[in-house]
Amino acid sequence: METFRQIVTISSNRTIKVTLPERIPLGQAEIVMVVQSIGDTSTSTSLSAPANLFGFLPKRLDPLLFERQIRDEWNR
Repeated sequence: METFRQIVTISSNRTIKVTLPERIPLGQAEIVMVVQSIGDTSTSTSLSAPANLFGFLPKRLDPLLFERQIRDEWNR
């Protein structure tokens, strides 16, 4: 199973075009889509933008502190 994130534009006929990475094997596959509207990104970026890179983390965690904790566990 592969997971990747891609920002697409939904056209007026409700279609999207997605180009899959080369690592995705050819043949039948099940695809699950999650649609989340995003605001206008051309205006400005908020201070929380880097935290969005760690989308799997709850908002109450500091992403850099989380990374350090994981690295410390790995180095033990």
